Amino acid sequence: MKVNKKFMNQLIHSLLILFVFYSSLSAQDKQTPDLQSGIPEDNPKNLPKANDKKPEFGFSQSVANDVYVLGNSLFGEKLSRRNNESYNSFSQGLVLGTFVNFFTPIPGFRLNLIMANPLIGRSNTDNDFFYQSSSGGTDETNKVLQSIQSGQLTFDPNQIKPRKEKNGLRDYFIGQILYEWNTSIGQFFTGFLIVNSANYPTNASLFNYTVGWKPGFLEYLRPELVSNYRISSESNGLNQGNSHHRATLSHEYELNKDFKFIPSIQVGYQYFNNNTDRRSGVTDITAKLQLNFREMNVSVSDVYRPDIYLFDNDRVYPKPSGIQADTNADDGKVTDPSKIHGTANQTVASAIQSLPWDTNSKNYLLNTYQQQHITKHHFVINLGYVTKF
Repeated sequence: MKVNKKFMNQLIHSLLILFVFYSSLSAQDKQTPDLQSGIPEDNPKNLPKANDKKPEFGFSQSVANDVYVLGNSLFGEKLSRRNNESYNSFSQGLVLGTFVNFFTPIPGFRLNLIMANPLIGRSNTDNDFFYQSSSGGTDETNKVLQSIQSGQLTFDPNQIKPRKEKNGLRDYFIGQILYEWNTSIGQFFTGFLIVNSANYPTNASLFNYTVGWKPGFLEYLRPELVSNYRISSESNGLNQGNSHHRATLSHEYELNKDFKFIPSIQVGYQYFNNNTDRRSGVTDITAKLQLNFREMNVSVSDVYRPDIYLFDNDRVYPKPSGIQADTNADDGKVTDPSKIHGTANQTVASAIQSLPWDTNSKNYLLNTYQQQHITKHHFVINLGYVTKF
C-alpha cells in the first residue's frame, strides 16, 4: 500500500511534539540556565548518593538578545560593529542558548555543555563600503575615482572591488567539567571551564581552572563563590595568568504550585584584564529577576559595568582601519561604529582634517565626532524552558 509522504512527515512531526510535551510535563527537579555567567545554576538539592548510579540528562533552551560571560558581551557589541550602529544598553540581537547537563554514574561528577548560536547577523556584510583588494584591507577607492575621472581603466576591477568583511556572528561553545562534594561547611566544586568561538578577527578561546564554594550557612540567600583562573595562553599570552572571581546571592520564592520568583545578584571581579594594561576591578554587577512557570522561565537582567576602564582598550573594542588610535584609556570612550563608514561620515572627517588648525586640535575634534562613551548598563531579556530525562 502506498503511503502519502506528506502525511508521514506530518505524523512524525506531531509525534516529536507530543514527545517533547510529555517530557516537559513529566520533568522534575529542573535546572535553571544562567546565560549571564555562562554556567547553569546547580541543583540546590543534595548530590546523588553513592549507590545511585543512574545517569541524569538535563536539557534546556532559551532565547536572549545577548549573552554575557564574566562581564563580557559575546554578541551584542559585535552586532553593533557589523551593522554600523552605536553601542547601546539594549542589543537588537537574538541568540539561542542550548544547555546540556549530563550527570555521570560517578556521584558528584558532571559535564555541562552550552552552545550559544546567533539567529541573526550570521552573514558577512560590506560595512566599510570601500573598494579594496582584500576583505578588511586598505581603502583603494581613490584608484577607482581617478580611473573614472581620467576615462581610463587603471586598476584591475577583478581585484579592486567592494568586498564583504568577515563580520558575521559565529557560534560559541562553552564546556564545563565539574566534580562536586559535600562537607560540613557546605558544598565545594572544582573543574575546568572552556570557551571557544571562531568570531572574527580572531578566534576567542580560553581554558580556565574553576574552584567554587556554596557555604552551608545563610541558606536563605544561597551564597556562592566561584573563581576562574586562566591557564591557557592564546593571543601570545595576552590574558594568561589572569583570574575572575564571582559572588552570587539568590532566593527562590514559591508563589504557588506552578509559579516561582527568583531574584539574584552577581558581582564579578577581574584580577588583571590583560597582560598589557594590567588593570583590575569590578567587571559587572548583574541583577536578575526570573519568573518560573512550571518548565518555562522568563528573566530580565541588568548587567552593570562600573569599572569601565577595564574595557577601554582596542582589545575589547577593536579599532576600525583608518581610524586614529584611542590613546586615552581613561576617558571611558571608544569608537562609535555609526560614525566611521559611509559618505556622510567620511565627508565630516575630511572637513575636519582640512581645517587650518594644529594637528592636536583637529585630532581632538575628530575624536569628539567619532567616539562615544562606553555603555555601563546592559539589559538582557531571556525566555526559556527546561526539562530532564
